[in-house]
Amino acid sequence: MIPHKMQLDPRTLSRRHLLERPGFTRPDVSIVLPATDTPQARIDMLDAFALDQGLHLQVVRFGGAKTSEPVATRNRSLSLLFVSVGLEDSPVAAINKAGGAAIGRLIVFGPSAPKSIAAAIDRFSNDPWLGVIRDKEPVPPMGPFSTGVAVRGDLWMAFDGLDDAFETVEWAFEDFLLRARTIGFATPPIEYAEPFEPHPDLEADRDLFQSHAQLAPDRSGAKRPQATPPVRPDRLTVYTAITDGYDSLKPQLPSAVGGSPLVAFLDQATTLRHNGQFRGWQPKTAQFPEIGARRASRFFKANAHLALPESRYSLWIDASVSLVAPFDMAQLADMFLADCDLCVFRHHARQSIREEAEACKALGLDAPDTIDRQVDRYRREGLPDDTGLAELPIILRRHSRAVEAFDEAWWEEIAAGSWRDQLSFNYVIWKTGLPYATFPLSLVIQNGLFVKFRRPLP
Repeated sequence: MIPHKMQLDPRTLSRRHLLERPGFTRPDVSIVLPATDTPQARIDMLDAFALDQGLHLQVVRFGGAKTSEPVATRNRSLSLLFVSVGLEDSPVAAINKAGGAAIGRLIVFGPSAPKSIAAAIDRFSNDPWLGVIRDKEPVPPMGPFSTGVAVRGDLWMAFDGLDDAFETVEWAFEDFLLRARTIGFATPPIEYAEPFEPHPDLEADRDLFQSHAQLAPDRSGAKRPQATPPVRPDRLTVYTAITDGYDSLKPQLPSAVGGSPLVAFLDQATTLRHNGQFRGWQPKTAQFPEIGARRASRFFKANAHLALPESRYSLWIDASVSLVAPFDMAQLADMFLADCDLCVFRHHARQSIREEAEACKALGLDAPDTIDRQVDRYRREGLPDDTGLAELPIILRRHSRAVEAFDEAWWEEIAAGSWRDQLSFNYVIWKTGLPYATFPLSLVIQNGLFVKFRRPLP
């Protein structure tokens, strides 16, 4: 699978970091429209609607620079913004550019009558797990939009908009619905529409959609059994570890963290390097095992129950990861630990420990003889080649006795063999028989939960 739309620079904070600043007031609704279809009469209508309803509206108009006709607003609760898009931008890219400027709690794309917008506000206010609705009112198509679509603003931002690997708006929105359902949000039915005529773009979009669908179980409306109490935020700790100044702590979204503690285990050199700027993390200067910085950094990652003895749940994130979920981490545990005590991502590109071993050797990530001895031992013990392969920048755990036993067995493999923890994880899963869940999609698809940056702060 080819990575796409992966953010590279963690210094680029998402809009939600800025929107969650104390005292910042977001618009109630952002309305995204093509500039060519938003004459003064439409602005006046929205102006009057905002004044009548007591709403703060943001209207984002987009198009080429020459299509931007001057319009005005009379109501101070209506703000106007124009976003220029280039001729080289696909319709999906154009919508993403315009949507990137929308900061409303609700974002409406395309043609929607004021009464439809008012009804959408009520529906989203009454159902926190409603993610997307389509406008049922008959309104003429507008630019790339065949109908109005209302999206919860934080959900749109969590996914960073539409996946611009799609060429057509219709398939890109269907894919957005699919991905929203994987993290529990209700959306309109997904149509899985076949193209009316053979067309390369439509065929490619359908194939991409189907590849996502294979990795995207439907969790819309998922709820824990009534007999199971919800996870308390103070019982779940989000944690990481950095040794030898290898990386830097990233700020995390307060709304995604919720009331959970953020704990960072740092060696002295890394603590000093941060110069008192820990970006919301609680630093713990830790004594790491003296077995090399890379291997030592895995001690806390593997041994969550030893690192956090007072926590019932934990979420390990590599220092290169940012939380972007449109709900807090306690709800994440509610959703993904409903049936298992452990949840990770499946690997985005490789399927087996054997493939991981060859990749590690090719990239020079550890000594080839160390890797070969370890994998040969696994093979002699009868490890099947179809045990799967996890990608481990994120590990969500319930600290059950079974998980504690797994943690300790996994650490033994890391300490005695390769420091590349993905080589041993699925072996220990197989050896212990511990069942585990997987997060939807992968870390190189806009999964709506986490973003992994590919290079650390300098």
